[in-house]
Amino acid sequence: RSWVSVVGAYVAAGIANNDFGIAKFNSTGVLDTSFSTDGYTTLDVNGNDTPRMVRMSPSGKLCIVGSVNGNVDVGIACYWP
Repeated sequence: RSWVSVVGAYVAAGIANNDFGIAKFNSTGVLDTSFSTDGYTTLDVNGNDTPRMVRMSPSGKLCIVGSVNGNVDVGIACYWP
């Protein structure tokens, strides 16, 4: 659904089993195992969750915003490096 690039990293967010799905890649496109030990994670915020936007700061903080609970509510999740 969305991706963002910061020097040396790429992040992708999408739907994974009705949850937020987030993956981080290094500059060569390989999953970055410093993020969630395997490079990707899912987050069940509340019911059917759909990430709409992902942003990564130069310091590496990741924030994901999306609709949750079947488009009824808004969810925000942030990950720190």
